[in-house]
Amino acid sequence: MFSQTIDGYTIRVSRVPSKDTGAHRYYRYTLMMPDGRALFGKACDTVGVPTRWHYSSEDEIAALASFDAATLQPGGTDAEYFETYTPEELEWCRSYECEALACSVSDRLESAGLL
Repeated sequence: MFSQTIDGYTIRVSRVPSKDTGAHRYYRYTLMMPDGRALFGKACDTVGVPTRWHYSSEDEIAALASFDAATLQPGGTDAEYFETYTPEELEWCRSYECEALACSVSDRLESAGLL
């Protein structure tokens, strides 16, 4: 397991090799809020990281991709993506805090040359 913190939010990621394909490595993620609450972390909360993404640390790129998935908002992807969200997760993804964290994550992904 690996964790990374951005703006007081910590993402915990762990590899799920059984879901890997030739094009993606898969990771399960949990977002820890600054107040200690955990969001996501269900078995379906995984993110696929393209194997073509090269970065100095596989753990760090998995964390950034997981942060990116945890900050998706309605309208930013297909509505079906949010079907498994809990009410608390839906509240989070509609919040200003989620939007602010998404901007920080986007800046880091851009700095890494991944956007």
